[in-house]
Amino acid sequence: RKLLALPDEFEPFGIVRSESSKTSLVESGVPGSSVVVCDITDAEACISAMKGCDAAVICTSAKPSPTGEMNEETGRPVFGFPNG
Repeated sequence: RKLLALPDEFEPFGIVRSESSKTSLVESGVPGSSVVVCDITDAEACISAMKGCDAAVICTSAKPSPTGEMNEETGRPVFGFPNG
C-alpha cells in the first residue's frame, strides 16, 4: 500500500495464486490492475507476469515442501507448493 501511494516513484503490482486472493485485495482497496493471478509453479507464467519488473519484494505465506524427487543435475531435493 505504501508503494501504491507513491505513483510518481513506483508502479507496483502483486502476484497472487488465486482469483479469490485477487478479489480479497481488490475488495480491500487495491486496484484490480495492480494484481496479477499467476501459477507460481509455472516458470513461463512467472516470467510473463514479471515482464518489465525492475525489482521484486517477496511477501508470502506459501510453504514449499519436498516433492520426493531429486534434481539429477544438482543432487538436491525438488520442492513444490502442495496447496496450489
